[in-house]
Amino acid sequence: MTVSPSTGSGTGFSGGAGTPDLTAALDVVYAKKYDVVAWPWSTKDELITLRNHLDSVSGPLEQRPGVGVYGATGSLAATTTLSAQINAGRILCAYLRYSKATIRQSLPWEIAAAMAAIMAFEEDPAMPLNTLELRGIAPTESRDMLSRMEQENLLYNGVCPLEVGPGERVQVVRAITTYIVDPQGIEDISLLDITTIRTLDYVRKAVRERISLRFPRAKLSARTPAAVRTEIKDVLYKMEELEILECVEENMDALIVERDLQDPNRLNAKIPADVVNGLHVFAGRIDLLL
Repeated sequence: MTVSPSTGSGTGFSGGAGTPDLTAALDVVYAKKYDVVAWPWSTKDELITLRNHLDSVSGPLEQRPGVGVYGATGSLAATTTLSAQINAGRILCAYLRYSKATIRQSLPWEIAAAMAAIMAFEEDPAMPLNTLELRGIAPTESRDMLSRMEQENLLYNGVCPLEVGPGERVQVVRAITTYIVDPQGIEDISLLDITTIRTLDYVRKAVRERISLRFPRAKLSARTPAAVRTEIKDVLYKMEELEILECVEENMDALIVERDLQDPNRLNAKIPADVVNGLHVFAGRIDLLL
């Protein structure tokens, strides 16, 4: 994405400093098809601009998948504070802590690009990204490595922690979004993992493509709702075979396809989607036997 400086007051660059006109840049690519946006800016206003853009392109009218990634390398407190201000199920913050004394370190936009690359590389939307390496990212020194408690703090506050694994490779702990509370401020895990929204986008795309393929010039008669429902059922069963959805048969009664009450040319569908979750936590108990 190329961003041109703006001449408007407070929106362009002045002597090499300032904020680019992000809205104008996003407007240029608004109609394009893309899945992952690597976002180089990590301040509240710019991230809210990205959030609004992703909500728009993925909404009910445009219906295009889209997630955003930004990187953070500063203090844990500042990073969690910012993620709480964003609170978006389509935005992920990849965090790798560097101290000022660290000689070799990667910049936030480099981390964002590396994280976006592994997300784009994974074809299965439900497959967790745990342990995947961010190529080209400099590892942190021992004093900057996150403790398990700090990692849990980040996960609890909507930040995706990165750690240094074997061979000095920087890798993902768990890919979560900044979404941690619902509109009422109540804790909500429904969109916590980035795989959830990507799975829903995948299912929506699969259903739309099937309906477009089977009914490109269809009449809307009394037989049409049942025919459309049959095609959607087939898509859902195939999603289950791929382990993208589960419990399809158990939720089949919730699949409803019916005519709209106001628009005679419209068919409405309610599609249940029980996404396959990732195995992120293993808990065991060892019983001592004498």
